[in-house]
Amino acid sequence: MKSKQDEKVKREPVDHDYTALNWDFIKWMAWIPLHAKEKYGSWEQYTDARLNGEKSPANHAIEHIRKYLLGEPYDKLDGDPRRHLAAAAYNLMMEFWYATNLGLAPHPLRRRTDKKEPKR
Repeated sequence: MKSKQDEKVKREPVDHDYTALNWDFIKWMAWIPLHAKEKYGSWEQYTDARLNGEKSPANHAIEHIRKYLLGEPYDKLDGDPRRHLAAAAYNLMMEFWYATNLGLAPHPLRRRTDKKEPKR
């Protein structure tokens, strides 16, 4: 009779690998909703309606990346510029939520498929 130690452990294959993630970065990302709760009263307030234009999460993420590239200190916590990267990632997660639940964001430069050709 085989013991459990002799049996091969089996598992269905998956298409993701969490070991590749940086857990310090994820911890820094997890600080952002605490700040949002303090500032806006709820970390999930962004799910009530889509933020567009200059207030969109995508625009806000780009601004955090710009500040990181310039070495600007993050104005919350310890001032570490790398926190801009975590804030950018959190904003991109918000944009992902919008795209998943509300569709792609409207953008003035996106080509519309129903747009008529200009008259010449």
